[in-house]
Amino acid sequence: MPETTGLPEFHSLGVLKDFDYDVALQSIAVTLSDSLVNGIERPVEVRGSFAGVCYLQLISDLPVSFAENDMDVFEEREPSELLEGLIMQKDGWTYLASDLDNAVIGTPAKSAPSLRHFVLKSSTVSGEWVCSSAWFGTDDEPLE
Repeated sequence: MPETTGLPEFHSLGVLKDFDYDVALQSIAVTLSDSLVNGIERPVEVRGSFAGVCYLQLISDLPVSFAENDMDVFEEREPSELLEGLIMQKDGWTYLASDLDNAVIGTPAKSAPSLRHFVLKSSTVSGEWVCSSAWFGTDDEPLE
């Protein structure tokens, strides 16, 4: 599978191998292993790289067992109720609302910023985030 901005079509999500975020760089990296992807005949490692992260809600628990961290959900939410609550337009300005000290970021724009909403749930981690861009690849096509 070549590197793409769209989430791959999964037959089976596999196992969450890694979930890393960097607040300073506003980035998230997700790695799934043993995933079955449409068009690839063998299990592969799928990597996602997310940039311009402006919202992250993450819940993690210690696993009950030392079994694999099985994936339940990994999807992009369209339409997104979360984005509808974050992006507001008023008087020719577009605002990105935040729950951090009631901060609001505004820009004189006629259209809302292009943001994407992703959700991930595994045996031990549940999270959702909003970002400006995303790239996906497999171990056949490494991300640069």
